[in-house]
Amino acid sequence: PTAASAAAVAAAAADAEAAREELATYREHMGEQLRLASEQRDAARAAEANARVEAARAGATTASLKQQVATAQRAEEAARQDAAEARARMGKLGDTVVTIQSSLAERTAEAANARAL
Repeated sequence: PTAASAAAVAAAAADAEAAREELATYREHMGEQLRLASEQRDAARAAEANARVEAARAGATTASLKQQVATAQRAEEAARQDAAEARARMGKLGDTVVTIQSSLAERTAEAANARAL
């Protein structure tokens, strides 16, 4: 019985040692898995942060472009109004030139009549 007991104790000790080694290997493997998962999580967070920054930039760019388009449209409308006012002034000047030419023609005719008398 004593030799059998000693053999059983030795077998149990060997089993316990094997279990400890298996547990150490498992812990090492799980530690590596946790490290990889942590790296992946950090990479995903960084990608998400970058995506948010890019989205904010795109939004700012879109807003800026909309503002530039609105400014250009206002400038275009102002240019159209200036052109319309310039056409109106040119029309008035044309009328004035016609009036002056007509008056000059009348005076020239009057002067010719006065000389003829």
